[in-house]
Amino acid sequence: MSRVAVLYVYHDRPAMCASRVRLLRALNPGVRLYGICCGRPERRGEFVEVEQALDDTWTCEMGDGAWRWRHMDKVIARWYTVRGKHLPWDVMFEHQADLLLAAPLQTYTDHITTPHDVLFHRTPLSHAELLRANWQWMTEEVDELRAFLRWLRERYGHDGAFCGQSVFFTIFTRAYVEEFAAMIEGVPGVMEYRAPSLARASGYRLVRYDAPQADVACMSFADDGNLSRERVLSEIATAGGARMFHRVFETIGLARGETRATTMHPDITSCHDFEHLIETLSSARNDMEDAAIALQPEIAHVLSAVKTLPG
Repeated sequence: MSRVAVLYVYHDRPAMCASRVRLLRALNPGVRLYGICCGRPERRGEFVEVEQALDDTWTCEMGDGAWRWRHMDKVIARWYTVRGKHLPWDVMFEHQADLLLAAPLQTYTDHITTPHDVLFHRTPLSHAELLRANWQWMTEEVDELRAFLRWLRERYGHDGAFCGQSVFFTIFTRAYVEEFAAMIEGVPGVMEYRAPSLARASGYRLVRYDAPQADVACMSFADDGNLSRERVLSEIATAGGARMFHRVFETIGLARGETRATTMHPDITSCHDFEHLIETLSSARNDMEDAAIALQPEIAHVLSAVKTLPG
């Protein structure tokens, strides 16, 4: 698959968002970064720096913050209809604002090999598995759940495709969101079971992604689950440490005003320059893959560029 892009969804903490976008840009040269601003209209002016760092951004005016959280799949469908279908991309990494990636996107997007693949950060579970796990949406907004199961039966003749999971990111293709956007209007339910259920019912392959244990240990759904700066920096500086973090509200990344991958923010004390960071990330990537595989082209390109810089 080609033309990977990021869809960065943000609504709060503009300084954090700006640093997150700069870090994405530095680690993924040539990848287009698109945005959906879900913040309150009166706060739009606070995100000028974020918008300037993105290749394109769209402001969502659907519902309120709570509605958007439950229905982000419908927000993305609307984005695609009015904006996304006109932009160049084939594979999209949906990136929530409080997620922090310290690895090239290709680490994750390489799992998408056909237009009919979709990857949810955690493999969706069946109805029975979700009931046994006492999953949130099995006990809250039950009327919405029942309405969605009825909708599945009416459209497909059964509800066997039902599945769900709480996720931090989704990787999808243009074909997926185009089909999804055409059907989702009026579909009941909430995103965390509606999106994977519709993907499965429509014949898409739900790609299994087994996150490294270090990443799993640094991913939290709790409202008070903010990871400390010290924890994040320690993991980044450790070979085999985590490279994906949630939730991170700290401003960690390139310093304000930096657009080239030269020097990392001084807070990253164990990675004094970008070349060191790339070497650390590349080492971690090699821990997960066959050591004989060469460094990915984009990493080699960045290293080459950094080595030509004066000083």
